[in-house]
Amino acid sequence: MNYLRINEKGFTLIEVLIAVSLIAVLSAVMFAAINPDVLLTRSKRGRAEAELHQLVEVIDVARVSTGMVLGQLSGNWCSLCSCIDEGELDSLEPNHQCYQDWDSFRNNLRVNSGGVVDLTALERDPWGSPYLVEEAELGPGTDPCNHDQIRSAGPDRIYGTDDDIIIYLPFH
Repeated sequence: MNYLRINEKGFTLIEVLIAVSLIAVLSAVMFAAINPDVLLTRSKRGRAEAELHQLVEVIDVARVSTGMVLGQLSGNWCSLCSCIDEGELDSLEPNHQCYQDWDSFRNNLRVNSGGVVDLTALERDPWGSPYLVEEAELGPGTDPCNHDQIRSAGPDRIYGTDDDIIIYLPFH
């Protein structure tokens, strides 16, 4: 019979479990890193954030040049109100009030920023939903300490869920 002696070389059960655990963790990390769906979602999220920041810059120019708050610039103190509780926003018809409010906002912003800014590229977020605008600063019936915000409904295309991408604008 060939029994292992205590001083012979070999792996203990603990060493084997540690090695298997490390391999499992590394493979999970690699799968997440190379999974096309994860990469596509990260890419779209980055694009949405960049477009929202671009929109913030245009809003700042318009607010400074006109002296108006966002609700006055847009002419609508609740541009996203027609989008709440609508489900997946990318499935709404183009004549739905949610889309109409976004298009009206973009047009008013273009006019109030001197007409030199082209916002046609910001027609929809990367998931096909309109960007959403909440004009809260100095709005009727709102707390004067509320910030204006712009947002994308995110990958699930539904307003107010955890995956929304939100940018709060500084007070004017």
